[in-house]
Amino acid sequence: MKPGSRIYVTGRTKLIGSALARRLESEDLDVLSREPDYTNAAEVHDYFQNESPDYVFVAAGKSGGIRANQERPAELMRDNLQAIQHILPAAHRHGVKKLVYLASSCVYPRLCTQPMKESDLWSGPLEPTNESYATAKLTGLQMCRAYRQQHDAPFVGIIPTNLFGPGDTFDADNSHVVSALIRRMDDAKRDGADHIDIWGTGTPRREFMSVNSFADACVHVMRHYDSDEPINIGSGESHTIAELAESIRDVVGFEGELRFDTTKPDGMPEKVLDVTKLSALDWTCAADFKSALEETYTWYCHSAGVSAV
Repeated sequence: MKPGSRIYVTGRTKLIGSALARRLESEDLDVLSREPDYTNAAEVHDYFQNESPDYVFVAAGKSGGIRANQERPAELMRDNLQAIQHILPAAHRHGVKKLVYLASSCVYPRLCTQPMKESDLWSGPLEPTNESYATAKLTGLQMCRAYRQQHDAPFVGIIPTNLFGPGDTFDADNSHVVSALIRRMDDAKRDGADHIDIWGTGTPRREFMSVNSFADACVHVMRHYDSDEPINIGSGESHTIAELAESIRDVVGFEGELRFDTTKPDGMPEKVLDVTKLSALDWTCAADFKSALEETYTWYCHSAGVSAV
């Protein structure tokens, strides 16, 4: 990529897409402002024909936490499959120079050896609480490989860890754990509540990464990685859900009790990515976790029109 390159970032108003757009525009790269409806095949085809993007980052597709995956598995699976089956063929047909597809760490088996290596894919059953979403994301990785095998298409798959940051979704139905806890603790603090309930035992271990750091890694991978094997992108640092909740309580200033509802599911017991491949490309995550949480909380308060009291 170089100045003048035309870049299509799907979902550029969302968490990942907006971070990618900011990162790319910092180099004066031409991030296309208009987006098609990726669920409409004809509209996607016309978009590629008229806009002629050189590079594509596929960050489209609905997602959510355990609750969303339990209540709307068909919707999440259908939406993500539509992004794959419409964008990838159009990108190949119109000869893009390179495409990077963003999957999810949910693609790894439930009882995967930790940290999870790219070679562990397809080695066991998926986590039941997000099986449909994960199956769609696995399909995207496999389609990238299939296009490389059949057409020598320059498609690369990325497996991100759990992301958070400015632009995240904070509503009750679609938010992930970091944004959900930030909003719930902020609401509880303002309402004077003496506790909040958190799903599960608090013991599952997760890896978290600032979306701005992730965007920087994506751009690095676009430039320096070319393989039919996907590549993990993570921070190399993990926390239990209980530790995460305590960190967010400190940032938000919530003084109430954190109560863990053990009747609710935990999801996978541990999800930490092996980032050996990424490190071999001379990229490491430099962002401080606590500072990234503070930045996210500040952004949330600003977007909600409230002060961080």
